[in-house]
Amino acid sequence: MNKIAITGHSGFIGKNLVDRFNILGFNIFYINRDLSNIDELTEFRPTYILHFGAEIYDDTKMIDANIIATYKLLEATKHIDYKMFINCGSSSEYGRKDKAMSEHDILEPQTMYEATKGSATLLCRSFAFIHHKPIITIRPFSVYGRYEKSHRFIPTLFNKFDTHGTIDIYPGVHDFIHIDDFVDGVMSICFSENIEPGEVINLGSGIQYTNLEVYENLSIIYKYELNIKLHANLIRNFDSNNWIADITKATQKFNFQPKYNLFTGLKQCYEERTNTNN
Repeated sequence: MNKIAITGHSGFIGKNLVDRFNILGFNIFYINRDLSNIDELTEFRPTYILHFGAEIYDDTKMIDANIIATYKLLEATKHIDYKMFINCGSSSEYGRKDKAMSEHDILEPQTMYEATKGSATLLCRSFAFIHHKPIITIRPFSVYGRYEKSHRFIPTLFNKFDTHGTIDIYPGVHDFIHIDDFVDGVMSICFSENIEPGEVINLGSGIQYTNLEVYENLSIIYKYELNIKLHANLIRNFDSNNWIADITKATQKFNFQPKYNLFTGLKQCYEERTNTNN
C-alpha cells in the first residue's frame, strides 16, 4: 500500500488532499503541527511526504514554522527512500511582478511571509542537491473552494450574498484556481516520473481576475446584486495589480489542465454550499 505523510492536514488545502488520498486508498500519517511525532516517520516509511503546514498570519512565528520546521522535516526524513517530497511554496514568494510569474523569476519578497516561504523553497532545493533527494516545491496561486476559511475573500462574498449584506470591493487581482484543479495538479506531479530534484512548479489557472469580477460572477450565480462600495486604492502591502501564473511547465511537463474557469468554479462552490445547507 502506498503511504503518505502530511503536515498541514487540518488546513484548507491539506483537508482536500487528505480527502483525495483517502479515496485513493492511501495509508496516511498525520504529522503533528509541532513535529513531535516526526521520529516515527522512519518506521512508517512514507512513499510520499507532503509538507503543507505553514504560518501565514503571525510574523513572529514564521521563522520557526516556515523555515526551521521545514529543515527539521527534511533532516528527519533524509534517510527514507521516498518517491517524492513535495514542499508547498507560495506565489507570494515572487513579490511584485509586471508579467506572468515564471518559476525562473528572481524572488523579490516584501513581507515576512513571502521571505520565509521563499527561504523554505531555497532550502528544499539545496537539500535536494546535497542529498540527491526527489524534493520539489509547488507554488499555489489563489486557491479557493471547499474548506476555505470564512474570513477569506471568496467565502466572505458568499456569506454576504447569503445574508444580503453590503461589502467593500477593493482593487487588486488574483489568479484564482479551484481547489479540485489544484489537487488534480498535485496528483499529476506526485505520480510523475518526470520530476527534477529541486524544481519548482506553479499551479494556477493562468488567468487573473479582479475582485470586482469575482463579485460580478457571483451576482450572476445568485441572480441579484449586493450593495457594494468600490474603492480606488490598494490597501494591503501584499496586493498588486498583476498576479498571474505562468503555468507552461505544469501544462507541458505534467499535463496539467484546469477544468474550471472562474464562473464554473464559483458555481461549483455555490452548489456545494446549497447542498450542505439543505
